[in-house]
Amino acid sequence: MPDQLSQMLDPVGILAAGGVQEGSVIADLGSGGVGHLIFPASKMVGESGHVYAIDILKSVLSAMERRIQEENIKNM
Repeated sequence: MPDQLSQMLDPVGILAAGGVQEGSVIADLGSGGVGHLIFPASKMVGESGHVYAIDILKSVLSAMERRIQEENIKNM
């Protein structure tokens, strides 16, 4: 069971199963504070893609914005 759990929580595996690839445009609704999907998605979609992180909590969005700036992410 632990192997199945790690596969279910693997963001790259989840995104790949959903068809995310270079050039994709995706939105993560209810992104949460950790950005479990959006940061791996940013790498997967590359420079020609775009990722939208959507959340109702301003504090969550502010934390993600700081990380985006720290990591110099341009497609989010």
